[in-house]
Amino acid sequence: MAPVPNCGIDIVAISRIERLLKEFPEQFQAYAFTEGERSYCDEQPYPEQHYAARWAVKEAYLKASPSSEINRDLSKVEIIREERPYLRIKDTAYSEGLYRDPDSEYSTVPAAISMAHERQLDLAIGLVCLPASTHD
Repeated sequence: MAPVPNCGIDIVAISRIERLLKEFPEQFQAYAFTEGERSYCDEQPYPEQHYAARWAVKEAYLKASPSSEINRDLSKVEIIREERPYLRIKDTAYSEGLYRDPDSEYSTVPAAISMAHERQLDLAIGLVCLPASTHD
């Protein structure tokens, strides 16, 4: 039987993230997002939906990851927005399957990720699929 990828999915109400951003702006942003993510989200017309989508992807990554190395420190997981978004992890001892950039404090996660947000439905979704572990 072929190895099955590890997948995680998360759904979050955009209004929940919006409320956290209003009630605890500095604390919530520092806890869950990198400077780059905050800069990107804050430049958007509706920042809360972009924050919510990133939150959902990070939660999905935690569900899919075979490692607990990041210990729910979501600010160590960064979504890089390019043609195809990808994940990076900062300062992690967990290295199985990660691509470490020798000139950076980040490792790239070989994952397929998808995120979506719909303001009218008050919904953001994140999906992460990691390659199957060879040690299972």
